[in-house]
Amino acid sequence: NSAMLGKSMAYTVSSLNANTALNINELILPYANRRNSIVTDARNFGYEIQHKVSYVYNLTMKLDGGNYVIPKFSKFTCGENTYYYIGNQMEIENAEPGTEIQVQVKEGTLFSYTDDPESLRVVIDYFTENNIRQVQYYIDIPYVDVEENGIEVFCTYIDQYGILHDKVQYKKADESYVEVDSHLEKQFIRIDNIEYGTPRIYFKYAGSGEVPILGTEVLINILTSKGSKGKIQDTSKPEQVSSSIANCTCTKIELVSDGCDEETNENIK
Repeated sequence: NSAMLGKSMAYTVSSLNANTALNINELILPYANRRNSIVTDARNFGYEIQHKVSYVYNLTMKLDGGNYVIPKFSKFTCGENTYYYIGNQMEIENAEPGTEIQVQVKEGTLFSYTDDPESLRVVIDYFTENNIRQVQYYIDIPYVDVEENGIEVFCTYIDQYGILHDKVQYKKADESYVEVDSHLEKQFIRIDNIEYGTPRIYFKYAGSGEVPILGTEVLINILTSKGSKGKIQDTSKPEQVSSSIANCTCTKIELVSDGCDEETNENIK
């Protein structure tokens, strides 16, 4: 009985040691194996992983002639993939038949604040955090697979002088690791929830930036991405591209930049 008890205790201690060693390894970036641990360890060094990146193409479109309005986010499809024109609105008057124009498109699925106002239209209000009542300084976005630069933010507010600022664009900051002397002027920082993979945008982070004025209306557009699966397999067949723009056909497809999936564990390390 003593021998059996001794063996049981030795086994228990050995298991606890192994379990403790595994858990400690997950706290050390080079030895971590779990995805969530790797992303968390990297974040402790101020490193945010690269998210999915969309394929970008230049499409040459031949016009039948007449007047054309090509708004931003005009939709193009090729096979099972969707692409959107990402430039400013184009207006073309009295185009001759056969006139060719170029539009740059980006793969993804668009969700705008007009499509989903409950999630993508937010009015800045008070909220309680750590038992402290303060003005909301971040917004959670309930979408996964959001493209690396697939968040577009516009703020409408009235400043302290009573002047209306309508749909002022806030751009994504290049780095999520904010230096002490950095300033986030009309910028936001994207930091994704590690467990759920959904983005959170911060207007103020690590002491930099400004909390939006109470009552500010924040309008958000989201582009989700297929990453490496968003490729046009055969660019020699432009006729396979269909467009939401009437009276024009695609005559040429040119690759601008490759898409890719979320950064791998080894690459993060």
